[in-house]
Amino acid sequence: MDVFIFREIATNAVRYWERRRIVYNAVLAVVVAGYFVPGLPGTMRAVTLDHSLGLFALAVVADILYCAAYVPDVFAQFSRFGRSGDGTGRWCSSWDAHLRRSLRGRS
Repeated sequence: MDVFIFREIATNAVRYWERRRIVYNAVLAVVVAGYFVPGLPGTMRAVTLDHSLGLFALAVVADILYCAAYVPDVFAQFSRFGRSGDGTGRWCSSWDAHLRRSLRGRS
């Protein structure tokens, strides 16, 4: 395996997933706010340093798990299902398209 090819594939994976990390973190923030805001003012009593540190630790774990998508993406790019020039051939894009088609059929 050529080092240049691996470097290019790894760079493509990082470039693809890092653009989506902001959306991922925003969705997580909306979920947390969705649980926190309806419980006001009672939830304000639960905000302590310990709980805040626990929430921070969970956010770090969520970001680490998000990075786990890089590994299968690199392997998928090495396979025959690898990325086309415009990025539409990415394995998760085809899975997403299949999911959307099946959801449209149910509604």
